[in-house]
Amino acid sequence: MTISITTQASEMPETLPDHDFGFAIDYKKGEGPAKRVFGAMHRFIEACEACTQSLVDSIGVSIDPVIVLEDLEAGSIRSWFRTIWNEDGLHEATKSGDFKQAVGTVIASVVDKMVNKTNDPDSPPKLHDIQSDICKLVENVDVKGLAVRKKIPGEDIIEVVKKFESIKELLLPEDRAEFLLSEEIRTEFVQSFKVNIGKLEKEATKEEVINRNQVMILVVKKPDYLGASQWDFKYSGRSITAAIEDKNWVADFQTRKIDVRPGDALKCGVRIETAYGYSNNVISQKHYVEKVEEVIEKGDMDLPQMWD
Repeated sequence: MTISITTQASEMPETLPDHDFGFAIDYKKGEGPAKRVFGAMHRFIEACEACTQSLVDSIGVSIDPVIVLEDLEAGSIRSWFRTIWNEDGLHEATKSGDFKQAVGTVIASVVDKMVNKTNDPDSPPKLHDIQSDICKLVENVDVKGLAVRKKIPGEDIIEVVKKFESIKELLLPEDRAEFLLSEEIRTEFVQSFKVNIGKLEKEATKEEVINRNQVMILVVKKPDYLGASQWDFKYSGRSITAAIEDKNWVADFQTRKIDVRPGDALKCGVRIETAYGYSNNVISQKHYVEKVEEVIEKGDMDLPQMWD
């Protein structure tokens, strides 16, 4: 992927390149961390990359999007996106301007569809509907050689939905983020609406495998003090969230009979539930602590790599 960014008005070209869609944030000036604004734009880019890659895989072409940041304005930021092509990945029949323009239009339409599906409280997204809608968008473009060879896998769609949803997590209530199909056609990211990822995962699941009594040492990143028993841990270099089902232990912890602090570890029996999709890829993996055997204080462990 190529990224071209212009950050000052003096650096702006006289004529901006054609664009397919954009992203805008009107943010509350002087409040909240500044990184939320650029973080939200970065996550939008990641979501568009994932969406584009899944789409071009389904129609069998290769493209590279170029991202241009149009301008920085007081209290807001806008970025415009367009697609260019990796000629090496194209067959001779697909190198025409009509074909390229058609795919660029489809990409914009699919991104628009995904944003709308994840921001419509009156019609929560369903996996099958999204897959069917994307197929129809491609089929409606009357260009030879442009057709869906395979549906976008459910796990790919879920990943894109998660990325779009993560934008909302960064914003303040006073912030406003929008997808721009054009200056006139916009879709707002509805912060109050949360997509039920669990429902999408169930729809995409072909088989679930449960492994019980897995003895694990989980390093505590963030204990739960409020009662939901969802803890953040680090294990084997990655972060995981696990529900603690050992009610007696949780009660002792929350009444301060047991002291556990970030950096300490729990030696425990864990149940791992792994969902596999129809492409045999992992849809989700959830951890449940069934029994806490021991609390290991940070100073008692010779595991310095776990604090990285």
